[in-house]
Order: sequence, then structure tokens, then C-alpha cells
Amino acid sequence: MTQKKSWFRMVLSAVVLTIALLLVGAGGSALVACGWQARQLDQRFAHEGLVVPAELAGYQYVKLYGRGAHSGGRPVLRYVAYDHVARLHVAQEYGAVGEYGRRTLPMRKIEITYLPEDPNMARVRDWYSSSAYVNIVIGGFICAFALFCLIGAWK
Repeated sequence: MTQKKSWFRMVLSAVVLTIALLLVGAGGSALVACGWQARQLDQRFAHEGLVVPAELAGYQYVKLYGRGAHSGGRPVLRYVAYDHVARLHVAQEYGAVGEYGRRTLPMRKIEITYLPEDPNMARVRDWYSSSAYVNIVIGGFICAFALFCLIGAWK
């Protein structure tokens, strides 16, 4: 009876470990997929994006949480696309504007890049930093870890 119980526990723990590692691997794969999509979007902006001047139209109030949490305004930029329609872009890539930014942003020369197929999809290249490669590398390590653990668990 105890031999059956120990065999059952061993099989059950192997199945639970396998399911957990498969979920970890799926999370790593999702991280790689998100990074890859961000990389493709970055390439579209680099190759197809049109650069136009933008001017500060105001600020949108935000409250940022986490490390260095604070609240303030994000810059709202006005630009005119190729179809001669004025559009607004909330510059999330800038973050919340501090005291220094409020003094210097109105005098800055700002250029915005937008995609011709969707002029509302825009970003300020000088303020944007991509996390695509970080997501791809970390997701790849997570997938490799899960794969090596799965192989080791079933040997």
C-alpha cells in the first residue's frame, strides 16, 4: 500500500512540476512575442514614419505609481499630418512633466514621427526608448530555463 502511495505521489509531483514549467515557458513565450511585436513596430516607425514638427498644446494630468511615484502632466502635442488635419498626441513616452520640463518644453523644437497608414499612431523619437530587445532576451531566458528544467525532470 505504501509503495502505491509513494508511486502516486511521485507521478503527481512530476505532473504538477511539468504543468508549472509549461506555464512558465508560456509566460516566457508571451514575453518574446510582445518584444517581437514592439520590435516590428519600431522598424515600421524607422522605415515608414513621417517626421513633422509639433508644438506643445497643453498637459494631461496623470498619477504615476511604483518606484519614483509622482503626479503631473504629460505633454500634449499638436501636429499636422499629410492629410492637413491637426491631431493631438499625448506623449506617454515623456512621462510626467516636472518643474524643469514646464519651463523648457514650450521653447523646445519637437519633432513627432507618425505612420502614414494611421496618422494617430505617433511618437516623439527623442523621448522614446524601446524595450523590445529586453523583452525578447528575458523571455528567451525564461523559455530556455523552463525547457532545461522539463528535460531534467523527465530524465
